[in-house]
Amino acid sequence: MSAVLARPRPGLGLRKYWSAAVFSAQDAFAYRATAIVWMLVDFVPSVVMILVWQAAYRTQPSVEGYSLNDMVTYYLLTGIIAGALTSHAEFTMNWEIRDGRLTPQLTRPISYPLLVMCKETGWLVAKATVGLPVFALLLFLFRQHVVVPHLSPLAWLGFLLSFLLAYAILSLIGACLGCLSLWTIESSGVFELWWSLGGVLSGALLPLELLPSALRQVAFAMPHRWGSYFPVRVLLGKVPVAEIYEGVLMQVGWVAALALILLLLWRSGTRKYEGWGG
Repeated sequence: MSAVLARPRPGLGLRKYWSAAVFSAQDAFAYRATAIVWMLVDFVPSVVMILVWQAAYRTQPSVEGYSLNDMVTYYLLTGIIAGALTSHAEFTMNWEIRDGRLTPQLTRPISYPLLVMCKETGWLVAKATVGLPVFALLLFLFRQHVVVPHLSPLAWLGFLLSFLLAYAILSLIGACLGCLSLWTIESSGVFELWWSLGGVLSGALLPLELLPSALRQVAFAMPHRWGSYFPVRVLLGKVPVAEIYEGVLMQVGWVAALALILLLLWRSGTRKYEGWGG
């Protein structure tokens, strides 16, 4: 079955998207054990790297300007921020496109990618909320190494802006990846590859300063570092206030670019969509 060509214009009202986010959060809270498990999964790599660096710092006091306390705090913050920000709209879109569930959505006055991103937002709110006890436990276990942020009001405002824009960037990346499923029936392998590379390029595996020069240049040219890496460095006080706002402007640019890419992918992909599954 071919996709419907004459589709209603997506409505601009936000109530339907807000309702989708609220319903998704309620659903996630109903299955909060799953949310806790996923939050634990997000933290496992960070905890492993903390243990590795604790051993490495026995022979040297500082690495690229990071003390042991900085490094421990970096990985704890990376775990919580990445877990709270990284949505996976691409897997939801892939599943619904593959099973033909997208077809009825094309006849409704909504923006389907935006709807999916709002649903993922509800899930992330629930996951972050139930994950707070996990974060509190890790803070307690590593309390002797945790650096408490001491930022100026302008720096805190810059962090808040960078946090919200990081969420927008990661959500848009997920939606762009999800649009690939309009061309291929199964795209999960591409998603896994993208996020595996993203673990390196986003600073989740290592602070980007520690990467080889060529790989660091690639990381600085990609949008990944504007996800968790930039907000974490702001919280650690390693970004001057002027550079914080320069970074925020870069994030705004990436949001605009990714939104345009998403629009182009969606319009082009729905012309190719043939209603697989069902």
